[in-house]
Amino acid sequence: MIRRVLAIVLIVLCVSSPTGIEAWPVHGNANTVIRIMPLGDSITQGLNTSYGSYRRLLYSLLIANGVNVEFVGDLSDGTFPSPMHEGLTGYYIDGIRGQVTFNSIIERNNPSIILLLIGTNDIWHGPTDTPTETPSDALTLLGLLLSGDITTHGPNVKVIVASIPPIASFVAGPTVSSNVNVYNAGIPAAVAAAGANFSFVDVNAALTTSDLVDGVHPTDAGNDKIAPVWLAGILAVLLGNCGGGGLLVTSSTDCSNVLQSGGGDNLTPN
Repeated sequence: MIRRVLAIVLIVLCVSSPTGIEAWPVHGNANTVIRIMPLGDSITQGLNTSYGSYRRLLYSLLIANGVNVEFVGDLSDGTFPSPMHEGLTGYYIDGIRGQVTFNSIIERNNPSIILLLIGTNDIWHGPTDTPTETPSDALTLLGLLLSGDITTHGPNVKVIVASIPPIASFVAGPTVSSNVNVYNAGIPAAVAAAGANFSFVDVNAALTTSDLVDGVHPTDAGNDKIAPVWLAGILAVLLGNCGGGGLLVTSSTDCSNVLQSGGGDNLTPN
């Protein structure tokens, strides 16, 4: 099941035990609850979907593969057992910075892992509903969020940062695709600069504009394509000693075959 799912996103994960994740070093205790905070905008919240964004299938995939998981956050959306999240509709990167710095969402929710998908509103609208914020501006803000805000308020948290989905030109103009590409191309460098607790997954590569219900938000089927991408990133983190961007896991016992690895420690909750 794991290899079939991860093949979809071109990430190969080979496990040493046929029984799956109980053989992996998840804190050395299979009963440990992994607290995961989905963080972002309305895509994380699940706007215009019927059951809670990518989080529903991701929860099922994690449970099916033996991960004792709890999604955490101040908000609740979705028809599945763990619907909590921090998907803040309409938020820009600066807004997420404020939530981390002034609203203490990391300290309050105490996640082991953060799933960060942010930047769509920055690229779609700009800060004042006009395209005045360039992809370079958005990447600068992302770097401040990762290397400054999250590192300060969650120094032991593992953070998986995703590229943003496509945005259709009919809602955002003819240059939006190139702006999305420029922003996404810069995310791995921001992730690498933030340090060993940060890694990157490519959500954009799993989607096309046909997977969008309104040109911006993924359909139910689109969200189900996003979930295995997050699964791959989470499993890589749970293997331990696999910090850094561009993860390609080929071993369950060490990270010697992880491409672009940045080192790092085993996952430890705050």
